[in-house]
Amino acid sequence: MRLHQQTFWLMAAQFVWGATVSGTVINAWVLSQREQGDPDGRAIFMAIMVVLGVTFGFFSYRVSLRVLRGPRRPLTNPHLHYFGTTLLAMFLADFIHVFGLVCGFYNTPFLLVLLTFFVPMWLLFAMSVPTRAKITRWTTSGA
Repeated sequence: MRLHQQTFWLMAAQFVWGATVSGTVINAWVLSQREQGDPDGRAIFMAIMVVLGVTFGFFSYRVSLRVLRGPRRPLTNPHLHYFGTTLLAMFLADFIHVFGLVCGFYNTPFLLVLLTFFVPMWLLFAMSVPTRAKITRWTTSGA
């Protein structure tokens, strides 16, 4: 593919990735600065959030592996498929931080929320960081 077309898709993916990651960093900071709220812990509700977080984390990990690996067969529009697959991986990872925020608002200690939700989410984001090598892998597969 043409270099300028790859540059456009790379810049678009990096913009979306950067905006999403910066939003999670801001939310983690807000959660760390939050005053104590509802003292009644909702153990069952938080357990559900942890299970949902793990489920979405697993799906995000699988999609992120696909982003790293590239497509298995030639695609008609590889840039669009790469962008869509990367977005799916990032949004699945972003849901994990939402579950962490919910747990944080139910008075779960910040360090526990940080280690259980935010750190795994940031690791998944690190797997999906847009690079020129990934786009090249997607555009040259099967060629």
